[in-house]
Amino acid sequence: MIPELLPLPSRIQGERVALRPWRRGDGRALFEAIDEDRSHLARWLPWIAAHQTPVDSEVHVRKSLAWWILRDDLRLAIEGPDHALLGGTGLHHLDWAARTFEIGYWLRKSAEGRGYATESVAMVAALAFERLEASQVKLHCQAVNHRSASIPRRLGFEEQATREVDTYKTDGSLIDLLWFTLTRATFFEAPWSRGALVRVRESDADG
Repeated sequence: MIPELLPLPSRIQGERVALRPWRRGDGRALFEAIDEDRSHLARWLPWIAAHQTPVDSEVHVRKSLAWWILRDDLRLAIEGPDHALLGGTGLHHLDWAARTFEIGYWLRKSAEGRGYATESVAMVAALAFERLEASQVKLHCQAVNHRSASIPRRLGFEEQATREVDTYKTDGSLIDLLWFTLTRATFFEAPWSRGALVRVRESDADG
C-alpha cells in the first residue's frame, strides 16, 4: 500500500455528526469554535495558544489539508446536523509499517456532553480498521479529564499504564496521561463497530 495513493472518504456521514477533511475557508469557523471558551480548551490542548486570530486558524486548516493529501496526518472536522463546526478529530502519528495510529478528538464547549465525540471516535476507529487496515489504534488524555477518558472506556478500549509527562504545562510540572488501545480483533467484536463500519463503507473514496 502506498499511503499517498490510498483512497479515503471526503465525508463520513454519521447519525448525528459528519467527518470531513479540513478545507480552505474553515479558518474563521475553527477560530470561533476555539474562541467560544478558550480557557476551557487550553486546559487540555496545548496547541490552542497558536490560534490567536482567524488568520492563524486559516493557516492551520490549509496545512491540515496538505497533510491529509500527503497522508502525513489525517485531521478531520466534526460537523453537526446543521453543518456547524463542532470540533475536530482524526488519526495522528501514522505508522504505516506497523499499521498503528493514534486517535485525537476535541469539541467546542457548547457541543460537549451530547455523545458527539463518542460517535466521532467510533467512526474514526472504523476508518482506521476498514480503510487503513490498522492493526491497532490508541489514544490518550489527561487523567483528570474524566469526560474525555469516558469515551474510550465506553467503546471498550483497553486502558494502559498511566504515564507522567511534562508536555502540557509550561511550568515544568508533571501531569498524568491515560493511554488506551483498541486492537483489530477487539474492534470487530465490539457491538458498536457494525454501525460505524456501515458509515465508513457507505462513504465515498475520493478524499
